[in-house]
Amino acid sequence: MDDQTNSCDSAQTAGTTRYQHLIEHVQDAIVEFELDDGHPIVRDVNQAFVDVFGYEVGDVIGEPLNEWIVPEWLMEEARTLDQQTSSSEVTYRRVQRETASGLSEFLYRGIPLEAEHDGSDGVAIYTDITDISRTERRLQVMNRVLRHNLRNTANVVVGH
Repeated sequence: MDDQTNSCDSAQTAGTTRYQHLIEHVQDAIVEFELDDGHPIVRDVNQAFVDVFGYEVGDVIGEPLNEWIVPEWLMEEARTLDQQTSSSEVTYRRVQRETASGLSEFLYRGIPLEAEHDGSDGVAIYTDITDISRTERRLQVMNRVLRHNLRNTANVVVGH
């Protein structure tokens, strides 16, 4: 029986090590949190989080995540996402969050995890899509201008 227990402990440790290795090498900002009375309390962040949001690990550990990165006018949206995680729902949404360089747009993924205590845990993954969104908006404007110019040119040709 002791051999089985040791084998399970070794497998669990190896799984934890692989998980930590993965989190550290993913280029998206990742936050591990514990939901305390519905509020996400930061347990750990990866280096990408530090780079994107501009907060040191020691500054945010043990702190309410939303107070650091969610603009006041988006708090209701954040509470809704937290509630979904608390209800064991995986969530995907485009969100705006405050970073070291200002407001940025992210693809947010909230993933509930099995808690080691009488609560809920989760992981939030933030993929910065700010540049993609800006490019999409520029292309929409250019498309409207092009359609307008083509329509004007067609009207001139038809009129002559």
